[in-house]
Amino acid sequence: MLPLTKIQNGMKQVLIIGFPGDNTIYHILNIATMGNYPFRFLNLKAYYENGYIESANTTDPEVVYNFERFCLKDFSGIYQRLSPPLPEKYDSINYMRAMSRYKALHYVLLATKLKIINPINAGWDNASKPFQTYLLMKHGFKIPTSMSTSIPSDFEQFNNKFISIYKSNSSTRSIVDVTQPQDSSRKETLINAPVFFQQYISGKDVRIHIFNDKAFAVEIKSDAIDYRYYKKKGTYSNMKAIDNTEAPKLLINLCISYAKERRIVLAGFDFKVTETNEWHCLEMNPMPGYDSYDRVLGNAISIDILNHLLS
Repeated sequence: MLPLTKIQNGMKQVLIIGFPGDNTIYHILNIATMGNYPFRFLNLKAYYENGYIESANTTDPEVVYNFERFCLKDFSGIYQRLSPPLPEKYDSINYMRAMSRYKALHYVLLATKLKIINPINAGWDNASKPFQTYLLMKHGFKIPTSMSTSIPSDFEQFNNKFISIYKSNSSTRSIVDVTQPQDSSRKETLINAPVFFQQYISGKDVRIHIFNDKAFAVEIKSDAIDYRYYKKKGTYSNMKAIDNTEAPKLLINLCISYAKERRIVLAGFDFKVTETNEWHCLEMNPMPGYDSYDRVLGNAISIDILNHLLS
C-alpha cells in the first residue's frame, strides 16, 4: 500500500512525481513517510486521465486532477520520474489527451526554477547508446569496443572478433545478453532496426550512483549476463555496498564531472570490473531506478535526495 500524501500547511514540501506502480517511486515515498519528511505525491496515472495545468504561462503554475491541486510555489524541490503515457493503455482519443497532458507538465517542469532531480532533458544523450558511449569515451572513461549496425555483414565481422553482447540503441530498457552461434540465423532481422553490440567484458558488476559530489557504490555478483533479469537468465544476483576506496579516485571524479557536464544531479553509472581491476563503463542512466541499490546502502540515496530538496 502506498503511503498517504502528507499536507503540512505553511511548510515547504517536496513534490514527488511518478507512477504509483514504479518501484523507485514506491521506495522514496516510503522513505519519506518513515522519515516524516513533508511531501506530496503527484500521481501521473491520475493526472494523465483527467488533469490539467492552470496558469501555465505564469511563474506559479498549478497542476490539478481529481480533487488534488499542486501549486509549485508551495514546494522547495521536486523529485520527478516523468515519462510519457503508454499508447497500449488508452484508446486513440484518450491517448492523445494523455500525451497533451504529458507535454504540458513537461514544459512546466522544464521552466521551473525549483530544485529538481533531475532537470528535464538533462542527460538526453541516453536516448542514443552510441552517442552516449562516444561522450563517455571522450570524457575519459574506458569503454568496451562497441558498434551499432543494421548491416548483417558488420555484425558478422564484429562477432568474429569478440564475444559480444547486444542491447537496444535507445534508452528503452532491454535484456542484455551474449550473442550465440544460433544468432547468425537471425542476422537478417537487423535490416529492420539497428542493434547496439559491445565486446563482452568478464568480471563483476559495479553500480556507482552519483548524487551531487557524493558517490554510492554497490557490487553485484550474478551468474546472469544481465543481473537485473537473473530470474529469467540465471539463478542468483547478490548485492553489497562497497567502500568508495575500492573504486579508483580518478574514476569517481570522472563520474562526478561527467554528471555535472550533463546537468544531472542523480546519475547511475554501470561498470564491469575485470580481475586485473580494469573498470569498463557500460553506460550512464540519467533517471536511475535506484531502489534496489539503496536498500543495501541503508536508504542513503533517498535520504540525501529528500534532505537536498528540503534545504
